[in-house]
Amino acid sequence: MAQPRTKRWQSRMQKHFNGNEQRIKQRANTFFLLGFAFVLAGLAYLYRYTM
Repeated sequence: MAQPRTKRWQSRMQKHFNGNEQRIKQRANTFFLLGFAFVLAGLAYLYRYTM
């Protein structure tokens, strides 16, 4: 998943995960899936209350 491309963000992620690219990508995918799940839940509630 895409993450911010700023040098500050990348240096913070490198420092936090000790340069482990796999964990950085895993974190990005986790946040993407969480966001997607919340969007789907919101749509489900919207559908439920409009019908």
